[in-house]
Amino acid sequence: MSSKIYLFRHTQSSDNEYSLFSGGRNVNLSKEGYAKAELLADTLKDKQIDIAYSSNLIRSVNTMAIVLKYHPEVIVCVDNRIRERSYGWLEGQSKKKWAKYAFPVFKIFHRSYYIPPPGGESLSMVNKRVESYTTDLISYLKDKSLNVAICAHSGSIRGLRMYFENIPLDKFDTIETKEGELFEYTI
Repeated sequence: MSSKIYLFRHTQSSDNEYSLFSGGRNVNLSKEGYAKAELLADTLKDKQIDIAYSSNLIRSVNTMAIVLKYHPEVIVCVDNRIRERSYGWLEGQSKKKWAKYAFPVFKIFHRSYYIPPPGGESLSMVNKRVESYTTDLISYLKDKSLNVAICAHSGSIRGLRMYFENIPLDKFDTIETKEGELFEYTI
């Protein structure tokens, strides 16, 4: 028995469009984000999908809803362990301004594995909750043949890709995933 995982990052949000720290902000997809979600739906329309997972953030929910338009029978399970990392008080602020005027601090807050931004989560904290989700998912899929769609975020997709691609921890900060990028794995 084997299962397929269709893992993708939500498509472009309005915060992505303007290069703002989103984190837990509930921002919608941009016009481009809606268009890219339609392309992702077309890519996956002939794939069998049995179950889907999304965070509760609207950019993930809306991406998944569009992707599943050819799969109306699929139930979407909301699991906040795959939410975007919290950027604390940086949320809504410009990444470009932080990178320009305070690059050393920006680099620490943006990519440090253990140091969280003020009031936010470190990548280590995000990875722990993603590990919990992944362990539960793999346990659920054991002895089953189900195809799963997962819509995650830039921060949470790192932990998922580490697991499915066997990426070592010391490469965690190098994992980049574009909006709407799709990965397919066989379990």
